[in-house]
Amino acid sequence: HDGNRVTAEDVVFSYRAMMDPDLRSPYRDELGEILSNVEIVDDRTVLFELRRTVPLDFVHHVLKQRA
Repeated sequence: HDGNRVTAEDVVFSYRAMMDPDLRSPYRDELGEILSNVEIVDDRTVLFELRRTVPLDFVHHVLKQRA
């Protein structure tokens, strides 16, 4: 991290990039099973719409599935 404040726009960009089939993220399939949409609510808030119930820390859950 470069020390700049992380914004909701940064977070949404990152998740959408991971979900973009053209970018071939290794996390795309697992995220696609869990995440249906991600959107900016305000500068500091992101709304994650989930397909199913997952652990509170769903990012860790996805990464753990790949290990």
